[in-house]
Amino acid sequence: MKKMTAVAVVVALLGYFSRADAETTFRLGGGLNNNSARVSDGTALGVSGALDFSLGDGPWMLGVFGEGNFDEAAGKPLLAGLNVFYKMSVGSTHSDGLDPKIYIGPSIGVASIDVGERKSTWLLGGTLGAEFPLSKRFGLFGNGKYSWTNDKDGIELMKGFSAHAGVMFHLGN
Repeated sequence: MKKMTAVAVVVALLGYFSRADAETTFRLGGGLNNNSARVSDGTALGVSGALDFSLGDGPWMLGVFGEGNFDEAAGKPLLAGLNVFYKMSVGSTHSDGLDPKIYIGPSIGVASIDVGERKSTWLLGGTLGAEFPLSKRFGLFGNGKYSWTNDKDGIELMKGFSAHAGVMFHLGN
């Protein structure tokens, strides 16, 4: 719980210190999680949310994310952490700036998994995704994430892919 609280504090600080004119994107989606915990190798429905902030005027973004599924057999993994993205437009086909964008980057954070008892530990991963703006403030997204974690004794608790799609909202610039 302390690790999840630390992630919430980081989110609050990012929001407080981010520039008002910076690009900020909120994504909310659902999809499939195939995060195989020690207790299961199944695929389950999951949910995800993310808040991304631009780092200056370039293509780099810093984001916070949360993801999880609520399947008992899979250990009900809950993930939270930070992403660093390189985001770029795919062509310049729209004069109004509504070009699709792709993003890629590493993730680090915490995972909480029920393997007979609830365990929290660090998380490593990576994300690849695409955004499809429908207006200046609203669009659709799809992404895939690989996540991996061990416990403090070096026992692998979880690894696998998740794929989510949903809606995105541009809050800044």
